[in-house]
Amino acid sequence: MSMAPRPIVTAAVALLLVVAACGDQPSAGTTATTEPPESTTITFQDGSPDSALATLGACPDDPGPSHGSLIYERLESVPAWYETSAADIVNAVDPDSAEVTVALVLTPADLTPLGGHLDEDDKILHVYAPVLDRLTDIDATLLLGARYSVGLDAAFAEVVAAEGADGTLYFVGPCELEILTRPFDAYLATIDTPSPRDALIATATDPDTIQALIDLMTPTEPTPWKDQDPALRAIDPDTTPESVLADLSRIDVELTIPESWRTFPAVVCTRIALGWNECGALDALDANDPSLLMSAYIAPGQPLQVWLLDSHADVAAPLAYLGETANAVDGAELVIELQGTYGSLDEAIEAANDGETPLVSFNVDS
Repeated sequence: MSMAPRPIVTAAVALLLVVAACGDQPSAGTTATTEPPESTTITFQDGSPDSALATLGACPDDPGPSHGSLIYERLESVPAWYETSAADIVNAVDPDSAEVTVALVLTPADLTPLGGHLDEDDKILHVYAPVLDRLTDIDATLLLGARYSVGLDAAFAEVVAAEGADGTLYFVGPCELEILTRPFDAYLATIDTPSPRDALIATATDPDTIQALIDLMTPTEPTPWKDQDPALRAIDPDTTPESVLADLSRIDVELTIPESWRTFPAVVCTRIALGWNECGALDALDANDPSLLMSAYIAPGQPLQVWLLDSHADVAAPLAYLGETANAVDGAELVIELQGTYGSLDEAIEAANDGETPLVSFNVDS
């Protein structure tokens, strides 16, 4: 569990992964666009790879309706994978076909089977115009996930992935960056596979692969607050049961930060035995303001501890214990003052862990 710091931050954090997808014929989803990395391994014919992800998989300005499919639904519908090259596809495109839905037909001679099976004997493969529009400037191997279309009475490329020089896959088509590329990358991070290509082909040959994608994308029920590890959980009005909060007092805390601490990429957090309170980011102060205001929950018989955490407020790996007080009382502001002059965060951590010099003092202002 980690806490995202701001001048005052709470310990509750949720990471949301939202995907949407296209239906039988490619149409754009209504997902938010994300700026691509500054470079990729897809080679552009003009020599500039910077916009590869945006070109291949970003949403258009007017994405249109979403059919709501998830990545595993898209890939589960693909029974076979084929390989070809972007250059061969682009060279085969009829310029006059750019406005039609089906822009290109590939014959079996154009394709290298990779895995899976299509029942149609001829395996003629149709590629849609919205995909072709994004292939005109790249030089890359393409992996085509094919399935049968009743409307075409033939196979078509439901999924198209461009393979970079290092094996990275970028799915091609409107909004595919969010619909497929990012979720598939998240899936790859959970498995041990020789290559992204092998993992993608396995979606047509190994049922366990699709189930793993389903498991990854299916939200799990959060662990009830009372069942969470007190060393990791947060105390806050949004996630903590009212019955628990009723036995606690919420006080104001002023955190005073010396000048030498104000550039450290870290946060200071308070906690009691029940869990973590708010945190203050050391580098979030105005130059003329030495203090941060935050709040803390206290409980009878439980000292209020002060901890130094990294800039992500990772409560699972605190950097240093700074001190504690049993004098915090309801109705009075607690002033926590960091002490000492240190040239770096590491020096402050070392001093705190040595325990020879107090790094924090407490005052109760009633």
